[in-house]
Parts: sequence; structure tokens; C-alpha cells
Amino acid sequence: MAYLERGYKALGGEFLLIPIAYMIAWGAIHYFIDALEETANEMFIQEKEK
Repeated sequence: MAYLERGYKALGGEFLLIPIAYMIAWGAIHYFIDALEETANEMFIQEKEK
């Protein structure tokens, strides 16, 4: 559809959305996993000290 409107082949800024969304999702998932691991390690240490 964009080709019909422009009259020529071109890549627009909409293609930047895919890698940006991927990087945001990747970072959020890894941040969440790291936070879970840290919490689990803290709980293990506290349990071990008792």
C-alpha cells in the first residue's frame, strides 16, 4: 500500500519499531529474571542463616 502511495520502493521508519520493541522486551525479560534470581538467592541466604 505504501508503494502505491509513494510510487517507489522505500523503507520507512516503521521498520525501526521491530528491533526497538525486541530490545525493550529482551531487556525487560532479563531484568525480571535477574530480579527473581536475586530474590531467590537472598531468601536462600536468610534460610541458611537460621
